[in-house]
Amino acid sequence: MTGRPAWHQRAASIAGYLVNVQARAHAWRIPEHYDQNWQPLPDYNADRPNDPFRPPGTTPGHSFEWARLLLTLEATQPASWLLEAATALFDTAVTDAWQRDGHPGLIYTVNGGGQPVVTARMHWVACEAVLAADALHRRTGEDRFAALAARWWDEIDRYFLDREHGGWWQELAPDMTPATSTWSGKPDLYHSYQALLLPSLPLSPTAATALARP
Repeated sequence: MTGRPAWHQRAASIAGYLVNVQARAHAWRIPEHYDQNWQPLPDYNADRPNDPFRPPGTTPGHSFEWARLLLTLEATQPASWLLEAATALFDTAVTDAWQRDGHPGLIYTVNGGGQPVVTARMHWVACEAVLAADALHRRTGEDRFAALAARWWDEIDRYFLDREHGGWWQELAPDMTPATSTWSGKPDLYHSYQALLLPSLPLSPTAATALARP
């Protein structure tokens, strides 16, 4: 934490536009892509649904991530809309992503109306989901969030952990077996690291600052 109010104000401004304006206007789904004037581009990369970094539509995993980030922001710069928005993002992402095709897990992307586009299960989406659920439980005390976090940890433990070779599978097919339509190998460590670390830290300050303190 630098102690400089400008950084808090900038974070609040970014969150306010992307979530309180755009997500609120899109039924609590965050458009993934924007033009140079920050207007949504709903058809961007429509021909590349499995793009690993810029998929079209909207990504429930990012809604989970933003839900957690809004609570971190609220802890340092309270605003009345932040908890409402964090809860709405979370609940919409659960509806859009979890068990949409009769299988466990959280799907990768949906279109602007919440219909599935890519139904692969990404480990980072599961990580962000458990972190958002944990943060909302700590903020609200509501048992439903703790129950979802526990359920998703069970799915991670059962399907994503590679107990033979180590690490986490990055992608699973809808039947919850390892897949490589979007990702190959195991290049991403930080999401799984955060999923294990952040629940033991306060919502604010940032993880780096909290860990640096005695």
